[in-house]
Amino acid sequence: LAAAWCWTSDGQLYYMSCPGERSELQCPEGHLIEVLSLHHGVISSGDCTAKSQLPVVSDKDCLHKIILQLAKFACDDKEQCRLPKHNAKMFKCDYSEDSVIRISYQCNKRNVLTTSICQGKTEDIKCDNGALNILKASFGRQDANTCTEIPSKASCLSYDVGGIFKSM
Repeated sequence: LAAAWCWTSDGQLYYMSCPGERSELQCPEGHLIEVLSLHHGVISSGDCTAKSQLPVVSDKDCLHKIILQLAKFACDDKEQCRLPKHNAKMFKCDYSEDSVIRISYQCNKRNVLTTSICQGKTEDIKCDNGALNILKASFGRQDANTCTEIPSKASCLSYDVGGIFKSM
């Protein structure tokens, strides 16, 4: 038995990271974050009490490129995440105490597919679009009818081997 998810895009969201605050991105249950971009602006162009309000952002490329990579590392493929408070070291130019960062992200729907592969058989597990992630794989008798023409009364423990598959 194996479970995997495929993702598809279904909308773009924004979050305004204000001075002195940690950013908190969140998607609805069953959806995963994908950070798309980071841009900087100033508080006067946005309302820090309305985190989804779009601040006017600069055309300049003032954020270090590694900041986007760090945000993606911390948030991509999670339902929710927290990013550190931004500071002057994250900026190459135009940093002030009123600096904000606009985070653009989307929530990708997670579709869980399940398949059973019987002993001595092989199966191709794939997604039509997107990435494949094995969430759980186990072995053993799962129920009385799977992989048998005659219902079985036998039962045996089923071990989770997902970690083995993830490290391969």
